[in-house]
Amino acid sequence: MGTSSFAQDVKYGIKGGLNIANLGGDDPEGDAKASFHLGGFVTFQLNRNFEFQPELVYSQQGTKSKEGDYEEKFKANYLNIPLLFKAKMFGSEHLKAVAGPQIGILLNSELSASASTGEGEMDFKKYMTDLDFALAMGLEYDINDRLSFSARYNWGLSEIFDQDNVESDAKNSVFQIGISFTL
Repeated sequence: MGTSSFAQDVKYGIKGGLNIANLGGDDPEGDAKASFHLGGFVTFQLNRNFEFQPELVYSQQGTKSKEGDYEEKFKANYLNIPLLFKAKMFGSEHLKAVAGPQIGILLNSELSASASTGEGEMDFKKYMTDLDFALAMGLEYDINDRLSFSARYNWGLSEIFDQDNVESDAKNSVFQIGISFTL
């Protein structure tokens, strides 16, 4: 009886959406780059007002810049693991605040450039750190028991470039708009 009661408090789902990514810090220059995120989650109901939701999310991040006919794109793909706490807001059954730490595992990275004189690209992973630490925070709105919309900001806390190879204090900065479906 206790097992079936607990099973009702666990939900599984899939999620995806739009990333607007850039690099933060003192040094980086560039423009926001649109990409996507896609993954899954498990939600544990802690009590009537609080939930814990670990996720596993593939996320394309980076930045781009353009000056004259010269364009440069930096892409970094991560497997992000947010460990989120969700709290109902203002007594609403639908609106929730979401916050928690996030660990990102760098999968690959690429720097590409193009100009009127030609194009080129290079693997950039060897110049980066393998792990990225961030704080995820945002809002989620449940349309019904299965469908939710969210807006989240992932604020990078750690420098993403290996300081032995690249002198930059760049940190990931990603705004996400997404939709999730509970199975």
